[in-house]
Amino acid sequence: GRSKKEDFTYFFSSPNTILKFFIFYLKNYGIISVGVKEYLPAMKTDITLEDKSQKKDLIIDTKYYGRTMQSQFGKNSYHSGNMYQIHSYVSNKKATYVGKVSGLLLYAKTDEEITPNQKFTISGNQFAVQTLDLNVDFSDIEKQLHDIVKFFFD
Repeated sequence: GRSKKEDFTYFFSSPNTILKFFIFYLKNYGIISVGVKEYLPAMKTDITLEDKSQKKDLIIDTKYYGRTMQSQFGKNSYHSGNMYQIHSYVSNKKATYVGKVSGLLLYAKTDEEITPNQKFTISGNQFAVQTLDLNVDFSDIEKQLHDIVKFFFD
């Protein structure tokens, strides 16, 4: 058999070098993941509301953009990075939580024609994308926020 140094030389002189390199490491050294945890970003939510009696959590990620929707290939959609982010928050919380976990992307309302206000289920968890009109009296903002909480916790 070849020595480990000869294996390295073989792998780096053949096609599909990177793939073979990782297969070599996984197979011969038992490395499951490569990386240093200290460099991973912290998963900190903007707001988390908890109702301990009902075992329900609502994770809220707040956003402000000039445009609340993105346009790709002529189709409007939610910002994919934001959707992945809220889904990741909910999934991570759900992994260690016994109750129901929901996620909300809350955008400041703009003057766009399309304003996201939609609720849906992904992987068994409830999500919503909503806008909050900040150009009104505070009592109206309070009512909007109350309606959001009521929807998720009633």
